[in-house]
Amino acid sequence: MELQITDFAFGGAGVGKMDGDLVIFVERVIPGDKVEVSLTRIKKNFCEARLERIITPSPLRIKARCKHFGLCGGCSLQCMDYDEQLKWKEKIVRDSLERIGEIKNPPIAPIIGSESPWFYRNKMEYSFGEGLKLGLHPAKSYKDVFNLEECFLESELSAQIAVAVREWAISRKIQPYDPRVNTGVLRNLMVREGKNTSEIMVILFTNGQDFPNQKDFAKLIGEKFPAVTSVYRTAVVIKKGHKTAIEEFHLSGKKTLMETLTVKQSDGKNATLKFEILPQAFFQPNTKGAQILYETALNFAGSEGTETIYDLFCGTGTIGMFAASRAEKVIGIELNASAVENARKNAEQNGIKNIAFLCGDIDKMLPELKGKADIIITDPPRCGIFPKTLQKILELRPAKWVYVSCNPTTLARDLKEAITAGYKLKRVQPVDMFPHTYHVETVCELSIISMSLGL
Repeated sequence: MELQITDFAFGGAGVGKMDGDLVIFVERVIPGDKVEVSLTRIKKNFCEARLERIITPSPLRIKARCKHFGLCGGCSLQCMDYDEQLKWKEKIVRDSLERIGEIKNPPIAPIIGSESPWFYRNKMEYSFGEGLKLGLHPAKSYKDVFNLEECFLESELSAQIAVAVREWAISRKIQPYDPRVNTGVLRNLMVREGKNTSEIMVILFTNGQDFPNQKDFAKLIGEKFPAVTSVYRTAVVIKKGHKTAIEEFHLSGKKTLMETLTVKQSDGKNATLKFEILPQAFFQPNTKGAQILYETALNFAGSEGTETIYDLFCGTGTIGMFAASRAEKVIGIELNASAVENARKNAEQNGIKNIAFLCGDIDKMLPELKGKADIIITDPPRCGIFPKTLQKILELRPAKWVYVSCNPTTLARDLKEAITAGYKLKRVQPVDMFPHTYHVETVCELSIISMSLGL
């Protein structure tokens, strides 16, 4: 059937309508495309379809920069001018809050775009595949791998490292890991970079503890890429009936990657913090974008130095550490034990003494905390805040709540609950952290207007 694409859905699919009513989702298209599609999934309220051909391309279409565009599952919006991408991302946030959150005329500020929409990622993870391929997965296919030749989201050096490691593995005849039968050796290659420090960490993931080529791998990286400051191997050991074990081997260079973040605070002064990043520690993949995101969150918090702030889903504690200079006390809560350990070390390294990091479930730990939170900051995973946890947060009744979200649909769902419980949505600021992809970050400021819990 023929279909006119008129909109985007969060997730990157284009949207068209059949018979003026039934919604059809199509991958690899953009608004303005007239396409021929085949229905692949038919539901009561929507359908999914496969693109057969573009009959008339959208006037928004441009030539994609990367040769892997259309095959790779990463940059689905690279065929649109960047300014157009921003318009559609802002629209997705607005539509989500209006449709799912049932918020009329949400107070959304114009989206903040990226100053560097290319080469912005500080971490890339490549996969080994059958035939000793090393690269990324094709769209919607996590079993297959294509050989990466170029990528404009990472640094050029990162892509060069991937090519060199693939050639090295082929020359040594080291077999890729096959998860179907738990055989083979090479699983993944990760390259992490300090965009503000120029430090680089390379991590090779292998199947099993033993790896005779370990020293040879470290020698390869050291000789071909002298800019690399740290080399690791991570062994993934899978035994039937046992929990998967992960062991890290430091091969050469520094044990951590150092990165800095600089954020302008509400008093107009810049604050710079240092972060030591372990091989598996979480750190925002876009360093410069993270600085803008955190600056926005701190501006919305508007603390003056006398408040108690709870930083929930705090990860490695980056937002909380910046907030600490404008608060009496900050308490961060995170479920991931290694992230909490990393956060504590970074707080100590930066000399921050008015912050504490707790490890555990938020809904279980909040009732145990003594003292009232004046401000809470939440930065949950893509699935949003679980209902039980959301209930505990609403019971806190903080005067101000800053919600940082990477998913406008789950954000809208949670905001609806918060507004019902007596909060007012004061400000919404979309931030583009991941140009050329469908992802969009959003920072919201909520203030309490009713002390009664209206759930």
